[in-house]
Amino acid sequence: PLVLAFNKDWFQPNDLCQTIKGDIYFTDPDFKNKKDGAVYHLSKNGIVKKVTFDLPVPNGIIASNDGEKLYVSDSHLKEWRVYQIAKDGSLNSGKLFFKPLSNSTKSPDGMTIDSKGNLYLTGMGGIWIVNPKGIAIGFIAVPEFCTNIAFGDVDYKTLYISCYKKVYRIKTNIMGFLPAR
Repeated sequence: PLVLAFNKDWFQPNDLCQTIKGDIYFTDPDFKNKKDGAVYHLSKNGIVKKVTFDLPVPNGIIASNDGEKLYVSDSHLKEWRVYQIAKDGSLNSGKLFFKPLSNSTKSPDGMTIDSKGNLYLTGMGGIWIVNPKGIAIGFIAVPEFCTNIAFGDVDYKTLYISCYKKVYRIKTNIMGFLPAR
């Protein structure tokens, strides 16, 4: 394995995503103190830079299909935020993207995106399907806490949902986002 980045002061790098431009963003949640988590940017030339300062426990992360926005869940605030990505990889101050009305106390975690830009967000009782404007367009109830989600299979039309001791599979009518290679 090749180590792309290391810092002894990081809490525990958790989730990551790569934009269509090749930059990598990853979360480093502060699960213990719930105050100093961050999102980092790893540029194509290997430079790592902290790019968020407003999330105590950033967790799941995904870039928009066009590589212009970054979506991040926060497990302490129990919300999802969106940031505009600048040409140098830095982020704007961001804003609230989605915070559902839910009786569930299950924290937001991982996420994925489909070919139309709809997001599939784990947490708060299951899988929230949210359009690029932050409006819920669907919900998949899951009987246990979901930790992550991804599209897969040959046609990229199957959702795989990971939970603590199970993995669920759901066939969909829409294809997950798969950047041209």
